[in-house]
Amino acid sequence: MPDKTLPPKDMMFVPMTAAIPLALKPTAIPENIHPGYVTNPDNYPHIRGIKASKSFHENAFAKLTSLNELKRKPMPTMNAPQIATELQAMGRKVKADIQQQFTLVAKTIDDEIAETQSHIEAVGMFKRNDQAAEIRQVLRELKPQERVAAIDQALSDGDEGLLSSVLEAAHPITVGISKAFQDGARKRWLARTCPDELKDLDALTKERARLQDSVVAALKTADEASRGIEEYSAQIADAEAARAAFK
Repeated sequence: MPDKTLPPKDMMFVPMTAAIPLALKPTAIPENIHPGYVTNPDNYPHIRGIKASKSFHENAFAKLTSLNELKRKPMPTMNAPQIATELQAMGRKVKADIQQQFTLVAKTIDDEIAETQSHIEAVGMFKRNDQAAEIRQVLRELKPQERVAAIDQALSDGDEGLLSSVLEAAHPITVGISKAFQDGARKRWLARTCPDELKDLDALTKERARLQDSVVAALKTADEASRGIEEYSAQIADAEAARAAFK
């Protein structure tokens, strides 16, 4: 039989009088919600999604700070239950505002990613090449190292006739190359024809992931910051009851 003379080692007990200080203790705001965490919009003045993400972080940080301000300096006329009620109501509004702005900013970035991808595809397209099949046959008949050298030279020269034959081949085996080599050649071609767009796409993709991490952290922080005194009191009461059961 388990020994009931002592509570489990991992059980922590807090006196009831600790409920108010616990509930009013300022909540740490994670680093990834700080406005400085995002990409600097000045480096991408033409990208609206990065500017929108900066605004999201500024607003989320300000709203979470306002929750902490209420905890630091509650109105003198408010008693503990009133402060708890105000915290919870304010917390609900903060979470709703954060979620709403996130939805708008995420759509802005997603739309811009789609636009940038479409532009890259358009820039990387080739004109019709009636000699493509013949060129592919010539490439297949070359020795592997000669075939690679010919494609490398075409990338350096911007030879669209040869490159369209390689990059638009229905299957790389028709050229005598691997899928990995074809994909690599396509990336090199795009880096030559639209380097700025690729840089923008990379920045947008990273900012989208950063935004997702930030909204999760912001909503969690708002939850923690707005926990009411009643909730702390209930937890403390449960702990006291559990301790009493072991006496």
